[in-house]
Amino acid sequence: MTMKRILFFVFVALFVASCSNDSKFKVSGVVEKSNGDTLYLEKVGLTQTELLDSAILDKDGEFHFSQKRPEFAPEFYRIRVKDQIINFAIDSTEEVVIRTKRNQFSSDYTVDGSESSRIMASLNALSAQTKASITANVEKYKKRAISDELFKQQTDSVLQLYKNGAKEVIYKNPRSAAAYFALFQKVYNYLIFNHTDADDVKAFGAVATSFNVYYPNNPRTKHLVEFTMQGIKASRSNGGFAVPQDKVKVLGSFEIELPNIYGQNVRLSSLKGKLVLLSFTAYQTEFSPSLNMTLADLFTQYKSRGFEIYQVSLDSDENFWKVSASNIPWVCVYDRNSQNSEFAAMYNVTQLPTLFLLNREGEIVKRITNISTLKSELAKLL
Repeated sequence: MTMKRILFFVFVALFVASCSNDSKFKVSGVVEKSNGDTLYLEKVGLTQTELLDSAILDKDGEFHFSQKRPEFAPEFYRIRVKDQIINFAIDSTEEVVIRTKRNQFSSDYTVDGSESSRIMASLNALSAQTKASITANVEKYKKRAISDELFKQQTDSVLQLYKNGAKEVIYKNPRSAAAYFALFQKVYNYLIFNHTDADDVKAFGAVATSFNVYYPNNPRTKHLVEFTMQGIKASRSNGGFAVPQDKVKVLGSFEIELPNIYGQNVRLSSLKGKLVLLSFTAYQTEFSPSLNMTLADLFTQYKSRGFEIYQVSLDSDENFWKVSASNIPWVCVYDRNSQNSEFAAMYNVTQLPTLFLLNREGEIVKRITNISTLKSELAKLL
């Protein structure tokens, strides 16, 4: 075999190996003061946990695992020794490094290499503090050291501290694995975020909407959307939510029903069968004239092909909106709650304008972050 041929095969082998490595994620680290314990690597699914690998820890406590990376959406994993677990998330091909001690395995550890996993670690610590505080409160209550009212106040205060920290994570990046993880933390096997609570359901809605946009084919997304919609219905039945129960449907987007300039309520779902641009805006802003000129050009060009615009105004001045919207040919509706709009919260609207493209089945297919790409994205659906 010639030298060139040998080099060729070496190159191919290295190339194949590099491609193989690129399709995997790695998790490694150290469990100090561990000798002879078995460490398990497990994948945490929606309904079951799958064992992927295991290793017996020696006196140095070092471990190394490698597994196929997730293909379509972030996935959740954990390492476990007996009943002690550390959760982490993988988005693609991270190299996650976890350091802990055997006697403090799941209560005091660090995670490097994955921002979502690092945030999950901090949320886990906050959740543990929440549980410890509530447990102490329960003991006081059992001993009648505090009254019913004080017990409730202190418990609510502790839960609110967790929620405040978790909401920062959720609203900063609702598409992240950390945001999803934050929603489903539990104390005494009960969710800290109550999806039937009128305020908590907004956090569920923010994550559900983002996952529906970025990971539409993921089983977690379908479950999260349905779970959130059930919460909205339950919240409505308890008198705590502004969306009437018969107007809440699982459309792949959340139902909106608001009045137009004539006072007639118009549902977003009434446009099903058309390609819809859902636009959250405010007519009093500097960008509004330019945005509406762009939308007018698109509306004129594509209306005959089944294109429609459903524009939600979050203006504080209703009369200004009515005057501004009086000559606009597409659907313009008004939310009197303005910046406190529950619909905007459900769609995770953090700035204006925010635009979504919905297909003919009423499903969100794209969140438009750059108005210059709107025409090309619309053309893909027509």
